Amino acid sequence: MVDSDTNSPTWKFTQCFGDKGDVEDITEADIISTVEFDHTGNYLATGDKGGRVVLFERNETKKTCEYKFHTEFQSHEPEFDYLKSLEIEEKINKIKWCRRQNASHYLLSTNDKTIKLWKVFEKSLKVVAENNLSDDLTPANLAGGGGAPKQSPAHRFKNAEDLIMPRLTHHDTVVAAVPRRTYANAHAYHINSISVNSDGETFISSDDLRINLWNLNIQDQSFNIVDIKPANMEELTEVITAAEFHPLSCNWFMYASSKGTIKLADMRQSALCDSHAKLFEQEEDPSSRSFFSEIISSISDVRFSYDGRYILSRDYLTVKIWDINMERQPVKTIPIHEHLRPRLCDTYENDSIFDKFEVVFSGDAKNVMTGSYNNNFMIYPSDPEKEVEVVLQADKSAFKAKKVGVPTPINSSTSPTATNGGKKGGSRAGSPAAGAGGQGQRMRKETDADQIDFNKKILHMSWHPFEDSIAIAATNNAPTASMTSSAPTRRRGQPKGISSLSSEKMEPAPRGDDDEKNITNNANGSAMNGHPSTEKPMQIAGRIVTSLFAQWIAVGVMLGLIFGGCCSNVYALEAIIKVEPASGTLLTFVQFLFVAMTGYFSQFDGSRPPFFIRENKVPLRRWIINIVLFFSINVLNNHAFSYDISVPVHIILRSGGSITTMIAGTLYGKKYSRIQIVAVVLLTFGVITAAWSDAQSKASHNTRLIKKWR
Repeated sequence: MVDSDTNSPTWKFTQCFGDKGDVEDITEADIISTVEFDHTGNYLATGDKGGRVVLFERNETKKTCEYKFHTEFQSHEPEFDYLKSLEIEEKINKIKWCRRQNASHYLLSTNDKTIKLWKVFEKSLKVVAENNLSDDLTPANLAGGGGAPKQSPAHRFKNAEDLIMPRLTHHDTVVAAVPRRTYANAHAYHINSISVNSDGETFISSDDLRINLWNLNIQDQSFNIVDIKPANMEELTEVITAAEFHPLSCNWFMYASSKGTIKLADMRQSALCDSHAKLFEQEEDPSSRSFFSEIISSISDVRFSYDGRYILSRDYLTVKIWDINMERQPVKTIPIHEHLRPRLCDTYENDSIFDKFEVVFSGDAKNVMTGSYNNNFMIYPSDPEKEVEVVLQADKSAFKAKKVGVPTPINSSTSPTATNGGKKGGSRAGSPAAGAGGQGQRMRKETDADQIDFNKKILHMSWHPFEDSIAIAATNNAPTASMTSSAPTRRRGQPKGISSLSSEKMEPAPRGDDDEKNITNNANGSAMNGHPSTEKPMQIAGRIVTSLFAQWIAVGVMLGLIFGGCCSNVYALEAIIKVEPASGTLLTFVQFLFVAMTGYFSQFDGSRPPFFIRENKVPLRRWIINIVLFFSINVLNNHAFSYDISVPVHIILRSGGSITTMIAGTLYGKKYSRIQIVAVVLLTFGVITAAWSDAQSKASHNTRLIKKWR
């Protein structure tokens, strides 16, 4: 796809920003949430979960790519949406630089709901250099020795020529940041992307269901250009995960979805770009489809190359490179987490399967970079013919190594783009310092799922637009150290775990013996035995058992608890009502008392007298209406037993609530899907059938008893 030099780069760490203390001492607010180079590469911006933005400036006195602290400011504060009773975090989701027009810098930062445009500039501080009062004429010195008064300053000036005009001189230069625009109240869902247009006047912001177009100079008005929200939210099948403008054509933009599709839209076609111009989607192999297929196909990040020719996308297992002129399939698919496919159940249980890994192009589009677990991040050539990878690790041991990353072959058996005659082995297994002799400094990606630390992951990164220099953020803020320079003293809120890297050119390293011996294990954990006829079915069976066994157990336990609780409740209610029909209201009262007591213990707050209850986030009026209605209905149901209505018939009458609720909702304009209608009908039919059968069996039993006693 792209030509690359014959010599491959060797990567080394050059600088680290932040503390090098223990991970336990790190607060949640200091964790980096976004990293971004500006268009020149001379400035680097980082945002953290505490709502702070820190800027770094390139140190021109150094030959290597090193940066120094420039400024820091608080971009967002925590807020509370009283209408929806939701807390809005101050976490910075994205930072985007605007094209520089003058000496000032402009950048956009956003949290979940609000976007801000910041102006960063150098401000000169001036002080009064001289005035008409000298040191000996200050109020403290007006009294002479022995208490004798000195001459008043007014007697020093005989005429206007003796007066001196105050003069201001430059004292210091500080970097200031001021918010110029605030773009708010336009997104009902969490903002996941912002992108500045190449025209320098507009930008887009994307949330889960909509994309809005803004003018940088207008903060109170935006235009909705994509809206995938269905009329009935229960029919929602996909959400928008990322969006970006084309780097050269101001009318093109793309957005990715949770279904694994990328849509390229042209704003010249229509005002609402729901109908895409191009659709980039790879058909899934039916044989590999599983319970997790929809989750792992969700695209977490999407990027254009700097020339706008290629599209880069990242899902949980792979990185795909697309040619903008070829929609049917990607030109290259790079396996990232193929070794985790048999362990998707575990990643689902610990929510790691939902991690949003970013992916970036190099400035010349010859390489791509993405992150992984164990603080690993990888660099791959974008050329489809080259199956190599550079694995680096943001860890203590990596910083101590002289050279930490060299190209090594990717295991051809795990690469979808490799041919049958590809290379054997690879570098996808082994420890970070595996090898001997000259190979002791080569970084390897850990493929043993039991040895992977899912809490250590590289999610955010950025590539210098003109150089082979990258910046990455260690999410867990692992202790790091600089190889070529000492880390600067950390100021308040300075980000932790930011590392800067540069590359040197060298010949590709020879493959070690352990690379030749590396083989891929099947789903059951045993080595391949050379029998392809039984290998594939065993892999499929192992994946099915591993993926579905835990889910079936969970579903069985859930159904058992639901039906067991319902049946025991009905049996106990019938037995009590049979003995004491008037006790229904007392049971309802005890039920409400129990719920109130347990709720009070869970909402107890000793710092809020006199009731010691946490702050109410739901309007009290809404709670009172629901409680009064629910209690009244239960009391009426209990009184129904006094009319000698049998429990089965009573349950039949109560089961009609689903249908009546649906009818009432339809009258008020609410729409229901076919699945909901069928479910309510089947539920009502099943309850009526079961209750009626129970009544018939009791009637026949009573008849037999009567005949017996006759």
